[in-house]
Amino acid sequence: MRMTLTRPEETFVRSDADLLRTWRNLMGPFGFSKRSLWLIFIDEDSSVLPTILPIDGIPVEPDERMVRNLAMIVRESIRQTSPTCVALLLSRPGKGVVLKNDRRWAAHLKATFDETLMPWSIHLATNDGIQRLAVDE
Repeated sequence: MRMTLTRPEETFVRSDADLLRTWRNLMGPFGFSKRSLWLIFIDEDSSVLPTILPIDGIPVEPDERMVRNLAMIVRESIRQTSPTCVALLLSRPGKGVVLKNDRRWAAHLKATFDETLMPWSIHLATNDGIQRLAVDE
């Protein structure tokens, strides 16, 4: 996978549309061979920081302990550094049809990360593209 992020100081996320463009820019050409959870950090002035954290090999079904630990790590990172929030994207191989386990992941992430920590929509990247991943559709 090729990542082609515009320089972070030139990338701003002020809306869900901005975040969708940012994820599309980051993910480049689609094609995923494994399930991953991607994190980017956004500063108080809405700029995307250069840290991009992929967590590869996540399970098909959400792992509550993993999500809680991840939220704890993100909170501590934000407390110690300059970002004010995080944005999350789930990527997996296959078609762009949203699966029940995709929604369960989104629900687990939303329930664990509060709106201050994660104010943006969660997104799903598949071999067909990137889309907003709604929790309750």
